[in-house]
Amino acid sequence: MIKQHHGMVIFRPLTPSVQEAQLAEQLGADIIVATGHDEGGVLPNREAGTFTVVPEFVDAVSVPVFAAGGINDHRAVKAVQALGAVGVYVGTRFLATEEAPVADNVKQLIVDTPSQATVMVSGNQRAIATPQAQVYAETYAETHDTSASNRQIGRDGGLRESMLLGHLDHGIITVNNGIGTIKQIQSVHEVIESFFE
Repeated sequence: MIKQHHGMVIFRPLTPSVQEAQLAEQLGADIIVATGHDEGGVLPNREAGTFTVVPEFVDAVSVPVFAAGGINDHRAVKAVQALGAVGVYVGTRFLATEEAPVADNVKQLIVDTPSQATVMVSGNQRAIATPQAQVYAETYAETHDTSASNRQIGRDGGLRESMLLGHLDHGIITVNNGIGTIKQIQSVHEVIESFFE
């Protein structure tokens, strides 16, 4: 139905595998997104980085492949293009833009935080190491129970309290693992232009 109305199907599996990519192509996907464990948000279960997943997908399918995970600047765009990706799927970098509905103090925190100042708060979420995130990280390190960690984060406000409302003592600020390359808050237009410098 999508294609009958001249739409495109973009397939982005949560945990990417070559088999899923090939099946998606067989079922009519026009673009497949290869997401590495470098991304923000909910992470793939497979701990393969963007530089591993992208060439695997490019070699496995004949439709265009976009890269996702840790792409914050023109260098990363060029790097995934060298791996065969024809486009990028970007999330974290756009959090630190003028138009993003993220709290201003969170945007500034993203710009000010080096890449090594992130922690795993569950098996599938990375966050800036705020004091609250460090509590979650310590609990997760002790229990290795992703479900319990995610439930606790949700009870404490999840992403809304911290990212949207700016309450850094609640919830988490989930980001990709390369936030150290995000140097300023810009407009969306400026970010996109900068990707092609």
